[in-house]
Amino acid sequence: MSSLTIVLALYGSSLEQRRTVSILRAIGAGKNSIVTIVLMESLLVVIMGCIGGFLAGYALSAALSAYIGGQSSITLTFEFEWKQLFIFGIVAGIGVAAGIVLQ
Repeated sequence: MSSLTIVLALYGSSLEQRRTVSILRAIGAGKNSIVTIVLMESLLVVIMGCIGGFLAGYALSAALSAYIGGQSSITLTFEFEWKQLFIFGIVAGIGVAAGIVLQ
């Protein structure tokens, strides 16, 4: 789901950037410079989205754990797993690939 959201955000961004790219090309920017700008924007969107998602997920987990623990005798714990960095990498790869394809 997060990958689809990132792809849609990058698609919307690429539609808005057509005019900007045209202006950059008109003032002499090369294709490599424009591709670099698009890839950096894609990477920035992906990293901000992943970090925001992780923070929101952990905040929600902590809030729900405290709420459920207060309402019942069940104790819920949550902790960071290194597997999540692998998922972060996959999502980042999909985001950069989407930035390349949609450019």
